[in-house]
Amino acid sequence: MRTTAVMGALLLGVVLVGQLVTVTPDRPETRVDLADAVTGAKATATFDVIAPPVLPDGWIATSARFTPDAWHLGVLTADDKYIGLEQTTTSVKTIIAEES
Repeated sequence: MRTTAVMGALLLGVVLVGQLVTVTPDRPETRVDLADAVTGAKATATFDVIAPPVLPDGWIATSARFTPDAWHLGVLTADDKYIGLEQTTTSVKTIIAEES
C-alpha cells in the first residue's frame, strides 16, 4: 500500500510540474491588414472581389493571396477556428484538384 501511495504521489508531482512548465501557444503572430489585402486584390483581379468590409471582434486575417484569376483570405475566429475564403474564375473541379 505504501508503494502505491508513493508512486501515486510521484505521478501527481510529475503532472503538476508538467502543468507548470507547459506553455500554451498564443494566437499566430502572422496578421494581414484586411483593407490593404482587399485593395491589392481588387487592383489585380480580373473579377469583382468579394470580401467582408470588416471582421467580427476577435477575428484575425492571417493570410491573403491574390492573382489576376484568384483571391484567398485566411481568417482565424475568436475561438481559434480557421476559415479560408476562396474566390476564383476557375471551375470548382479545378479548385478541388489544386487544394487536394
